[in-house]
Amino acid sequence: MKKFVTILTGIVFLTSLSVQAGDIGDKLDLALKAEIRGESDTKRDRNRKAKETLAFFGLEDNMKVIELLPGGGCIPNC
Repeated sequence: MKKFVTILTGIVFLTSLSVQAGDIGDKLDLALKAEIRGESDTKRDRNRKAKETLAFFGLEDNMKVIELLPGGGCIPNC
């Protein structure tokens, strides 16, 4: 859970930078490739779909993201 919060913090940080990127999707790609993310985080990306989730909620360049009380995302014995 702490790692996921760290990831979202990284995404917020990188999307708040005034980086010359084509659109929010490019900035999210940069955030997902950030060195702060560990190998276990990047392996879980295909299942978590962070970029797709943020796009679904309509994330725009001038917005910030915070995650409150995230669930474990896993049922017992998984």
